[in-house]
Amino acid sequence: MEFSEFDYASDGPSGLSSATHVGHVEQVNTLLSMGFSHPQALHALEMYDYDVNKASNYLIDKTGKRLKGVVISRPIVYGNIAIELPTQKSNNTHKWTVFLRGPNGQDISSFIHKVEFKLHETFVNNNRAFKTAPYEVTETGWGEFEIITKIYFPLSSGEKPISLYHMLKLYPPDSQAQTWPKGKPVNNFFYDELIFSDPTEEFFDTLTKSAVGPEIPLKATGNHIFSLESEAAECKRLESAVSQVTEKYNEYKGRAQTAEIEIAELRRDIAALDAAR
Repeated sequence: MEFSEFDYASDGPSGLSSATHVGHVEQVNTLLSMGFSHPQALHALEMYDYDVNKASNYLIDKTGKRLKGVVISRPIVYGNIAIELPTQKSNNTHKWTVFLRGPNGQDISSFIHKVEFKLHETFVNNNRAFKTAPYEVTETGWGEFEIITKIYFPLSSGEKPISLYHMLKLYPPDSQAQTWPKGKPVNNFFYDELIFSDPTEEFFDTLTKSAVGPEIPLKATGNHIFSLESEAAECKRLESAVSQVTEKYNEYKGRAQTAEIEIAELRRDIAALDAAR
């Protein structure tokens, strides 16, 4: 829940005056988005002169001991799938679903408190929030736009929410548009990993207990487009690209050095001619 300056018109639960609150709405909302209560947020901000980083660290330290030097990650897949409507009774041309899930469809709700999808402002209730899986929104429309997926973590984690951005894709690539089969879905998927550094002990236990089986399959299948095999192939493509760029860089560097030598020789020749006059 977020508070606006209007909500601060009267004394809050902490008993602090409204004059203290005005001008610090953003700091308060940052702590609220992390799962802390309104009184907790105000108390911590008052202690640290409204420095949100110091206030959040104070509240995080009170939620549980952190495991220094520990880094743990969890994979996610987000994006959208779209399919053209067979009959168009309105301006809408496609049905689409935007989602956040585990790479293998596994349950990720144990380490996620809430997911919000921010759609285009033309949609009714364009900020959709889910506290339980599945984390997805299905709509119909005709246009492509940027979607913001905001992930909130449990209070015990002490982690700030993060936002993911991607363009809603309804249409196939231009190079394939003419041959794209009728009724074939357009998939716009992204693989990423949530990385937690120095997690709290409680959140670390949650993350380790929720890890069941391999997170990414060895080979890609119809249901799993991301795999260790495709990851290795992508690494090879990147290594090849880096190698080509390095080769071109060295080639042009050599040309530049040769040109500099030639310029220096020409300058010496010109100087000699000037001296002979």
